[in-house]
Parts: sequence; structure tokens; C-alpha cells
Amino acid sequence: MIAFLNGYCLTFGANESMPGTLKIAAERALYENVDNEVIIIDIQTGNYYHLTGSGQSIWLLLQQQPTSETIIAAFEARFPSQRPLIADAIQQFVQQLKDAALVTDADDVDEPPTLSLDMLPADAVFKPPQLTTYTNMSDLLLLDPIHDVDDKGWPHKKPIN
Repeated sequence: MIAFLNGYCLTFGANESMPGTLKIAAERALYENVDNEVIIIDIQTGNYYHLTGSGQSIWLLLQQQPTSETIIAAFEARFPSQRPLIADAIQQFVQQLKDAALVTDADDVDEPPTLSLDMLPADAVFKPPQLTTYTNMSDLLLLDPIHDVDDKGWPHKKPIN
């Protein structure tokens, strides 16, 4: 398959599962976008994370199950003058997300999405993504009843026997 993104040609094998396709580990990573920053809570460890710089935009793109390469291509197309910084910064950031188990490999994506950074203001500049980890509240977060939630959510009435 051939895809064009902001004047760049991206090629991918047809009908093949995309190697390196990424997805957010939704079974453990709860997140919220607050004032253009992403806050993530890992419900298995109790750690929480703060994404800054381009991290917020990358996290939004990760919801579409892209590859690292398509994320990099989208940023390079949007910020051509900052190409030398982009690939390394994004690869390191994605690796940090994987090491924290917030992002995993997706195995059910046949074609990568077409990515766009249209959500950014016209005068935006590339800022290297940052992942900050906080462990100081992990004991308290692990006590939260959200860890006992099933697919029905919480709270819900228990069945009457």
C-alpha cells in the first residue's frame, strides 16, 4: 500500500500485519487530557505519569494504532526544519512508554492510519516529548476500588441471590 502524508510518500506491504504497530495498553493505562497535557495512571503499579512537550500529541496519535515510523513521518512533515531532532526524540519516547508498559505492540492492524497533526496551532514548534514518572502515591492509588472493576464498570449493584 502507498499512502501520501503532507507530500511524503509512505509505502507498506499489502495485506500484511504492520510490524511495529503500537497501541495504548488500555487494560492498565487510564488517561486524561487536561489543559494540553496528558496524565496517565497505571492501575497495576499505581504509578502515574505526566506527558509534556510533543508527548501529548504523540499520545493522541497512539490512539489510532500507528507505527513509530508513521508518527515520525507526521512530525517531520509538520516540522521540516526540526527533522534532525524528531526521529531520535520520538523513538526514545516510545521506548520509554513501552518500558513503562503503557504502550504495547498491536497485532491486529492490517494498515496504518493516516496521521495528521491538524490539532496543533499553526505557530506550533516541535518540543521533544517528555515522560515524567511519579511513584509517590502508588500505595494510595492501588487501594482505590477501580482495581476491583469488571467489564460492567464501577459502581454497580451486586446481584441479589
